[in-house]
Amino acid sequence: MKERGVVALCADFGDFPSELRAEDLAAILPKTNSIHAKADYPSGQMDRKTYKRHIKLAIDSGFDGPISPIYQDADGTWERIGELCEATLEALSDSYHHEGHEKHTKG
Repeated sequence: MKERGVVALCADFGDFPSELRAEDLAAILPKTNSIHAKADYPSGQMDRKTYKRHIKLAIDSGFDGPISPIYQDADGTWERIGELCEATLEALSDSYHHEGHEKHTKG
């Protein structure tokens, strides 16, 4: 049964300036119920390493809620969302394998 009147906190990666994002996310993630995961695209290419580091920050903070990959620009939306999903699953897999977790992602 769905709860009524619940207020939750969503960590939206895009709400934080890129130069402070890791620090700001580290502060908010332990209190977060969901994530809107966005990547930066310097020179038109996804900054995959930084994006995966932010996903790892979430896992390391104990986050266990939904992660919604979001791409908001106009070009190649579905390709970019696929890229975000792939990088998210890689980061989750790397984190769980590295720490010996037995969790599995839904697919």
